[in-house]
Amino acid sequence: MDDPVIALLERRGIPYVTLGRDPSRPEFTDWATEDDASFQRVHDHFAASGARSASDSEHNRHSRPAISAVELHAADTTLALLDLLQARIAGEPSAGPILTTARFRIRASSRRTEPHP
Repeated sequence: MDDPVIALLERRGIPYVTLGRDPSRPEFTDWATEDDASFQRVHDHFAASGARSASDSEHNRHSRPAISAVELHAADTTLALLDLLQARIAGEPSAGPILTTARFRIRASSRRTEPHP
């Protein structure tokens, strides 16, 4: 919010895009990020199991049991940002915001198991 680099770019008339929405510039639409729906699925999954906090890392992927996490698709989001920037440089209207899809990887750590009789 209120990033001084953005203010500088705007003063100099330099085209830019952002990763994620800038809350201080609600009219600015040249941004991309992962969709909120992915994170809502994560929240719902873990909340149903009583969890209160979860992140992805090399450790999470290789732990035993494997830890559930969100797999972000940085390449997709980067390509979307590059498309937005190219259009902005060309003076074309904004096609943003663009929401890319993150994938929720449910792993053994958060799978519910049936109680044993």
